[in-house]
Parts: sequence; structure tokens; C-alpha cells
Amino acid sequence: MANFTYRGRDQAGALQEGVMEADSVNTVASKLGAMGVTPLEIELVKMDQGRSQLQAVADWFHDQVPVTPQDLSLLCRQLYAMLHVGVPINIAMRDIVETFRHQGLVRALLNITENIEEGFRFSDSLERYPKIFPPLFVQMVRTGEETGKMDEIFLHLAEHVEKEAGFKDKMMSALRYPIFMVIAALAAMMVISVWVIPAFTEMLANTGGELPTPTVILMATSDFFINYSVWVVVGIVLLIAAYIAHRKTPEGREFWDRVLLRVPVFGEMSRTGILSQFTRSLALVSKSGVPLSQGIELVAGTLGNLHYENKILEFKARIDEGIPFSQAAREIGIFTPMVIQIFRVGEQTGKIDELLEHVSTVYDREVNHTMDNINTLIEPLMLALIGSLVLMLALGVMLPYLEMIKSAAIR
Repeated sequence: MANFTYRGRDQAGALQEGVMEADSVNTVASKLGAMGVTPLEIELVKMDQGRSQLQAVADWFHDQVPVTPQDLSLLCRQLYAMLHVGVPINIAMRDIVETFRHQGLVRALLNITENIEEGFRFSDSLERYPKIFPPLFVQMVRTGEETGKMDEIFLHLAEHVEKEAGFKDKMMSALRYPIFMVIAALAAMMVISVWVIPAFTEMLANTGGELPTPTVILMATSDFFINYSVWVVVGIVLLIAAYIAHRKTPEGREFWDRVLLRVPVFGEMSRTGILSQFTRSLALVSKSGVPLSQGIELVAGTLGNLHYENKILEFKARIDEGIPFSQAAREIGIFTPMVIQIFRVGEQTGKIDELLEHVSTVYDREVNHTMDNINTLIEPLMLALIGSLVLMLALGVMLPYLEMIKSAAIR
């Protein structure tokens, strides 16, 4: 792609000038024609090779910065507002792009707008940017194009993106305190082992008596970290590398996703959160007119957990075989009996999308309750962990001194 300057006149005879990114002069002329502008002059903007390469590197870095849910939600709400009052999609896109600072998103929106003006479908243009617009988003827009309800689709998408972002933010906030406490405890143990214990190790060793077991353990731990610190770091790096490599395989990713679901407290919260996301997303696509089977497949890829993704695809396969929705839900073994009963009612009334929203609300309340009380739930575990470390350190340090005092008293 290169930049071209152009001069032309619109249908009213007014002079139009500007810069356009395209792959050839003919493409620029076609785009101007689609805009109702008769080109008078089109010239390639010359750029030295060094600057061109620098721009390419800058564009690559911009593309690596993820688009935030706030940007995506703002885009959806602005499109809803403009489409709702009848503004054409290409004009709406050109107006909206000026409100964003994310260079990767701005460039994508400009290219999408140009594709629309060349005659491409909006959804097909979005599909070219999967890092910004996931398959669920694209399919929703495609459904809106087919039903003529694009404005409503963007309103639903904005609400969906905001709910998902709010849930993730709340989960991260709930996990922040316990993670900090674990890191602080490990850091304190490292500092004591490497700097504090060696300060009195030699003195304790020269007492001549037999050292208590806690003291021996502390001294051995300190010696290990001091003498083998490089190997400890190398081992940690190798373990992390092995984990990353294993997780990149389908089997490894499913294995670690299953492990995550078995972690006390956090596993239950993750399971409930995934099911909440699934039912909420499926309600959204179902309400928007996407066929149920196709919607299940789309939503499965958004869950972020391969184990549950495979379970949901198994769920879809059973429905495709003609098994009733509630029976298929019971057979895959991830939904609670109460939720399965709600699914059964949805089948009987023909209001499965409304019932899915109700189920997602039930799961939301459950996971919100867990997140609100997570500190209370893990406090005993944290106290036991930190208390054990403090007790070990106290015994390791104090017992030798007590023995020395006792020996001195006997003498």
C-alpha cells in the first residue's frame, strides 16, 4: 500500500483534494468514482526507503497493541447511534474514526471504510481483522446485515462487550490480593534465607551442640539458595519454557485448562464464570437471529478454556443429532440440575433465548458472590501458609538460643 495525493471535482463542481492509501492509481480513481468525485490529478507520494521501512515497523508495533474493550464498546455505541438515525455506514465510519487514538484500530477502520466504498460487505471487511473483531462479533454483524437491524446488533454488542469486560476486571480485582500475599510471603522467605540466616549460621554452628531440626532445615534451605541460586533460576526458566511449549499443543492446553478448573476456590469461580459467559453469549446470538447450532459453535471459541470448548462442541454435536437441548446439556455433565430444568422449560415454551439470559443471570450472581467473598474463603489457607512459614522461621531462630541459655544455666 502507498499514499497518493489527488485533486478532483465532486458532482456539485467543488474542488476536492486529499491523500488516499491504495495499491495503485487505478484503485484511487475507482474509490474517488465511488465517492462521486471526478479525478483531475493523482500522484504517488514519494517516500525514501528508510522512512518507509520505519513506518512499516511502527505499523507492526501498533498492530501488536490489543484494542481495549472500552474502544470496542465505544465503537459499537457510536455506530448504533449513527445507524439508528439513518447515517450511511461509510459516512458513520469516517466520522467515528477521528475519536480513536489506537493507531492500529484507526488504520483498520479506514481500510474497512474504503472496502465498503468499493462494494465489499461490512462483515466481510471486519473479518479481515480477527485480532480486533472476533468471529462472534463478525457473525453478529453479518446477521444484522441480513435482517436489516444493524443498529440493534451494535447496541447488543456494546452491552455484551461491557459485561464481559466488567466480569474480567472484577475477577482480576478479586485475585489481586491473594496473589500479592503469596508473592510477598515467598519474597520474605527468600530474603530471610539469603541474608538473615547466614548472619547467625556460623555462630550457631560453633556452639558445638546438636542443632534443632527446624534450624537444620532453615540452614539447609539457605545454603541451597546461596549455592545453587543460578541453577534455581535456570530451572524456573526451563519450567516456564516447558509449560509454554506444552500449552501450545492442543493436548497440553486442555490438560492445563483442566488443572485450572480443579484449583480450590479459583476453579469453581472459573467454571461458573465460563458457563455464565457461554449462556450470556448464546442468548445474545440467539436473540439476534443466528441459528442455535451455529451460535453454539461461535460461542465455544470465545470461552478461553479448551476443555470447556470441547465440551460445548460435544453439546452442539448432540443437538445436531436431534437430541433435545436439555438432554444434551445433561449428558455432557457441565450444567447444574437447576440449569438443565430451566433449559427444559425453554424448550417447552419456545423461549430458549430468554431462558438463556435468565441462566446467565443465575451464574452471574453465583460468581459475583464468590468473588465478593473470595478473601474470606481463602483467608484460612493464606493464614495457614504464612503462619507455617513464620512458625518455621521462629523455631529455627529461637530454639538454638533457648538451648544456649539452658546450657549456660546448667553450667
